[in-house]
Amino acid sequence: MKEAKMYSVMADEARDGHTEQLAVCVRFVSCKGHVKECFLGLQKLERFDAQCITDTIEELLQYHTLSDLLCVAQSYDEASVMSGPVGGVQARFRQRHPEAVYVHCYAHELNLVLCHTCKSIPPASDFFGLLENVYTFFNTSLVNHTKFKELQKDLGLFASELVQLSNTRWACQVNSIKALLNNISAVLATLEATNTPIAKGILSKLSKPKTVYMLIMFSQLLGITEGLHRYLQGERLDMGKAVEYKMSVVDTLSKLRTEAAAEEIFEKAMDICGSYNIQIPQGARHKQKRLEGFVLESRCGATPDLTSSAEFRYEIFFPCLDRMLQELADRFSGAGQKIMEGIQACNPSSPTFLSEDALKPIAAHYHVTIKPEELVVEKNFMKRKMEKEDICDITTAFHLLDEDMFPALKVIFRIALTIPVSSCSCERSFSALRRLHMWLRRTMGQERLNDLAILSIEKEYLDNVDPENVIDRFAKLKPRRYNLMLPQ
Repeated sequence: MKEAKMYSVMADEARDGHTEQLAVCVRFVSCKGHVKECFLGLQKLERFDAQCITDTIEELLQYHTLSDLLCVAQSYDEASVMSGPVGGVQARFRQRHPEAVYVHCYAHELNLVLCHTCKSIPPASDFFGLLENVYTFFNTSLVNHTKFKELQKDLGLFASELVQLSNTRWACQVNSIKALLNNISAVLATLEATNTPIAKGILSKLSKPKTVYMLIMFSQLLGITEGLHRYLQGERLDMGKAVEYKMSVVDTLSKLRTEAAAEEIFEKAMDICGSYNIQIPQGARHKQKRLEGFVLESRCGATPDLTSSAEFRYEIFFPCLDRMLQELADRFSGAGQKIMEGIQACNPSSPTFLSEDALKPIAAHYHVTIKPEELVVEKNFMKRKMEKEDICDITTAFHLLDEDMFPALKVIFRIALTIPVSSCSCERSFSALRRLHMWLRRTMGQERLNDLAILSIEKEYLDNVDPENVIDRFAKLKPRRYNLMLPQ
């Protein structure tokens, strides 16, 4: 990292029992040109204000002698204490590291897009509440679960379980939807065979065309975002490719906003309804004239059943799709418009690749001087290379740049790769913390917990450690009653 001379910092916090733990990771480009994200450590937070969190991050950077290196970016979630532009962690950190632009975690952004979409549309909110009720019904009762598995076997279905909804990763809800779709016959049969008020209530909700329609619709919509969600969990992704994938998702969703796509979803839903004898309500023969001439914004009480393809399209499909597209447009702001344009100018797939106007702001922000002659030579060099081989991302282009030939552009490309896309590495450290801080180790101190976390997360570095040397050093640290040194 010190050879790279620059890094970006990522931080996230989580509760561990009665303690608030702050995980800090850094991202950098190694001397071999590989993007790496390393775990620095876990720190116990004494207070939960922005000043305490900033000081904790700064102390950890100073401990690893990184505070004097160039910090190009910082990435946290959207909590006000972290992202506040005036008194938040990102603002206080920039007072000490002016070049460190703030990047909101893209994985968290995508989660908020789906969360706000599903919770802002009343039918969608009711639908996901029903999914949670179905999972609870079958997994909190051994009798119901056993009956479900027996019917699953009798119907010749593949042995699988229903999946619980995720409270933190809304992109994973597609797994719950697909599990219910694959087992809907066994679920309906189990509910029909169970004579309890809860089973009858869930059955009445589940055996409605509107529910089946939303199963098909959300399976398709969330399936489109599933690949982007998996990509944003990676370590070596770059901002340029993340923006490209995000725009691909937006384009795919935009093309779905047609009557033909809505009609296809409606036909699939009606086929499933016909297969399981789900009654499709018929529309009223005479249209009610009550409230005619008024603008009705919401209804209280029971909502009427939807009957036609147009009603499903305008009441459910288009509102959910429009809200998702609007959320995707409003979010994913990245590291500021000018910096984002500079990063895109480093992406060979971008139409602004090596554009001088796009590179100037990012070069000025990080105090890099780009000579026009160097840029012209680089354009000709890349043009010749792209005729012979496929150069599709920033990483590939970075490897082709010679530091002696293109010193300024090499720095700009390194900065573009160092700026993080998400803070998922911090979240992964909390998964390791859950495995380490089990009930058998609840009395260990913070220092030992931090050391074990580093050994667990950065275990690849242990390959260079000789266990015999560790044992010898441990034996010599303190005189003991028994001699741990084995005779030669």
